[in-house]
Amino acid sequence: MANFQLQKTLSLKTKVIYKEFVYNNQAFLATNNKLEKRHFYWVDTNIDCAHAHVAFSITDETAYSPHRLPFGGVELAEGLVPQDLFEFLSQVEKTLVIEGVKVVRLHQAPNAYQDQTLIGDTLIQLGYETIQNRVFHTIAVNETDLYDRMHKMEHRKFKMCHRDGAIFRELKKKQKIEAFQWIERNRNLAYKPPSMSWVDLQEASQRNPKVYKVFGVFLDDWMLAATVAVVVNDRAIYHFMPASQVDFREYKKYSPMVFLINELYNWCRSNGIETLDLGTSYVDMKLKDSLVKFKENTGGKPCNALSWQKTLSS
Repeated sequence: MANFQLQKTLSLKTKVIYKEFVYNNQAFLATNNKLEKRHFYWVDTNIDCAHAHVAFSITDETAYSPHRLPFGGVELAEGLVPQDLFEFLSQVEKTLVIEGVKVVRLHQAPNAYQDQTLIGDTLIQLGYETIQNRVFHTIAVNETDLYDRMHKMEHRKFKMCHRDGAIFRELKKKQKIEAFQWIERNRNLAYKPPSMSWVDLQEASQRNPKVYKVFGVFLDDWMLAATVAVVVNDRAIYHFMPASQVDFREYKKYSPMVFLINELYNWCRSNGIETLDLGTSYVDMKLKDSLVKFKENTGGKPCNALSWQKTLSS
């Protein structure tokens, strides 16, 4: 029989069996913002295993999980029964109230990462309300070729790059920094300003070198497209900040992002990645239809990510 205890820190000997996301990782959050942090773990002390975890960044009496990141929220092990999850979150709330928190916001992972049914049902029982339902697009990585799942209009774009000798490769060290600058410049030229400056990306990458990867597509020694990818965990990667060449119009016909996504999918398949996350498609808080269509034409499937909020009673 399990003997669960709420813990704020983990022993190095404690085995983690919940599915982890980098946005909740203690080391990652420590470099992401300077807000007050709280971590809560649900540990079965009989076998020294952590079955659940939630991390908060706290400001203005509000606990965010996460704060200004794609998602975080409750991380859960398969097999945790509803009453134990309910007790875990109840104890987390009581601790937060004692520490002066009045509002909790949880931005849960898309259901393509992990089934959210149990978490959602438990949050409803505890009095949480949904405040946002975001649409992500993800690609399930498996033995089938992504090309076979693409719309026929994307086949032509891929074939053109492949025919003329386009090369996909990971960029490291100095090339990685140069790619950050290239991405920022080309996104600004395309009136799609990046969510992080190249300086911020460089600093984040230096602090978390295993989290940020950069890939590029080259033709005639020119970089036609690039992306910054975030390693969410050992089974998922996020196609975070893509950009295509804007300066040289003669290369525009190639539409190299289709080739990049296809080759990134192949990289995922070779590295044990099961989910390629294409992210959301919002511009000014509204879904951009053309971006949704492109992601679905390249094999992306829509999935939902719910955000929850509760005002705590003291």
